[in-house]
Amino acid sequence: MLLYPYRFHFHFQQKNQFCGLFRQPPPGFYSRPAVYLSGDRMEIEHFCTVLFFDENRLCLRLAKGRFTVYGSGLRICTLTAARLTVQGQFLRTDFSDE
Repeated sequence: MLLYPYRFHFHFQQKNQFCGLFRQPPPGFYSRPAVYLSGDRMEIEHFCTVLFFDENRLCLRLAKGRFTVYGSGLRICTLTAARLTVQGQFLRTDFSDE
């Protein structure tokens, strides 16, 4: 008779762990900036404004700071309200919370 409550508790604990894997992310998770780099292309999502751009530097204002990409031969391939694609040779990136 003592085994039944233990088995029930173990099953309940496993169910909670399984449900925790598929819970919703915190509010605002999908609107956070994201940077993807693949070869000579970089995609930046969820930025606010392009502050500065030339062939050696790209500076973006994010919701909570500034993101700068340094490189050579930079050019903007696509620009939409939510995503920017840059192509070129990337040297470094900086983030500041100004």
